Amino acid sequence: MSDLKQRMVRFPKGSVSDQWAQNQDNFSLSVRKLVEAIVPIYGDGDYIDVLNKMSIEHLKSELNTSDNNRISTSKDEVTRDVRNEPKHLVDTQEKLEENTSNNKHDDDNRDPFHFLS
Repeated sequence: MSDLKQRMVRFPKGSVSDQWAQNQDNFSLSVRKLVEAIVPIYGDGDYIDVLNKMSIEHLKSELNTSDNNRISTSKDEVTRDVRNEPKHLVDTQEKLEENTSNNKHDDDNRDPFHFLS
């Protein structure tokens, strides 16, 4: 009795798979070597399941990267705002002091009915 197991593979006529199969001098050996080459990369489980899991992990990674970029942008904006805030406060303080100073020297501005006199 042989230690070999036979599998049948069907390819759509004219497909990339069909063309690859036709180009193999020894189809069985080529398929065995191809499987041996991909098992260390993708494991020996169901190939379609592995591809689906890898796709999901890739999408999660992309989403996390996108979120991190958004967070980084927000942090950059906050940093810029914080750096600008002291100048803004100084400008506001100067205007307040200027208005207070003008009010002290101009009694008409303190009297809401100065137009009646």
